[in-house]
Amino acid sequence: MEKDEYIAVFSAFFLTLISLALIFLFAFQQKPLAGYTQLYLVEGSYDSKIDHGFVVFSFIIENHEGEDMNYSISYTLAGQRIGAEEIMIEKQGLKQLDKTLSIPFTQISLPAKLEIEAKNRAQKGFKVWFWIRKAEYD
Repeated sequence: MEKDEYIAVFSAFFLTLISLALIFLFAFQQKPLAGYTQLYLVEGSYDSKIDHGFVVFSFIIENHEGEDMNYSISYTLAGQRIGAEEIMIEKQGLKQLDKTLSIPFTQISLPAKLEIEAKNRAQKGFKVWFWIRKAEYD
């Protein structure tokens, strides 16, 4: 082989190695995971009744969105808003909220759904609910 042939073979080999390295780099590059939020009721924390005008429950919000996140929380019963609040949860944090909500009306068609909705600033909405089956006002 002559000198020019060696240079051509070496150049082709070198370009092939660079090409393979780039292919492996892009093929195995880890993609960032999409952020998410978890919202769930604490097991055993809620009862399916309104007791003397109040309903008691606990829920947890977990922030896995990759940054500190503000959430708008709203509470509805039978389609009527009965409360709202704003909270901030740190990146990778969680917060348990223990709630006692006053029910502002006594005429309610049962069963009725009590719904908890959390929205973050990206307006992603997350909902959980449970059913109210009876009301005791005595």
